[in-house]
Amino acid sequence: MAGSFPCGTVDHGEDPETCARREIAEETGLDQPMHGILTVTWSPAGPRLGSPAINLVFDAGTVPASTPILLPEHELEAHRRAYPAEAEQLLLPSGALRLRAALRARETGTVQMLRSSGRLLTTHLRGTRCPRGPPSPTAPTPPTRPTSTSSPARATSS
Repeated sequence: MAGSFPCGTVDHGEDPETCARREIAEETGLDQPMHGILTVTWSPAGPRLGSPAINLVFDAGTVPASTPILLPEHELEAHRRAYPAEAEQLLLPSGALRLRAALRARETGTVQMLRSSGRLLTTHLRGTRCPRGPPSPTAPTPPTRPTSTSSPARATSS
């Protein structure tokens, strides 16, 4: 069974950051503030997706290992804490790609924009930098808990 990040779809009237925080709470019982977007992935419509989609991975900070995770019965069967190398083995290829990009964003302080095929589109979104910037070079990088939010890409007119 492949693992995944806490994730979900933006509800009507909800912004992506609120969605990410809500999904983490629903799937883990944690109330984590978001510290900015780490990755943006664009996926075209295809056999799996009926319409194009944009997937955002937010930085939800680091959760101490002693923090209890509460799994709602209707959401998840199990959870597992893993360091990045192990997490890559547990995730689907698309999740492993997003994890690598999210860690790169935390390291460099630069939002990563990907195409669902795995191709890096750009490493800089019009001057946007990750709010937290790169971690201190003297501090070890702890395991991260990125969260993912998907929303259909739709054009709107005024």
